[in-house]
Amino acid sequence: MIKYRAVKEKHHHPDIGTYTAWGIMGWRTSDRERAVIAYIPDVFLCKTDAQHFASLCTQLNIAISHLSDVIEDYLAR
Repeated sequence: MIKYRAVKEKHHHPDIGTYTAWGIMGWRTSDRERAVIAYIPDVFLCKTDAQHFASLCTQLNIAISHLSDVIEDYLAR
């Protein structure tokens, strides 16, 4: 099963300075290990939104190959 979670990040942009963002990480779990298979940084600026999105992706069992498209669609809504 693939699980998703929000990951806190610090970024710096010359025009706006330092800011906190949230990336989305996907990992595959098995009985003995957990392996990160995808990471998309700097997706959300709000922790609650990032956590909600990651939870939805896990609940809906989003395929890792569709993660970028799902993020794009979610943010465009």
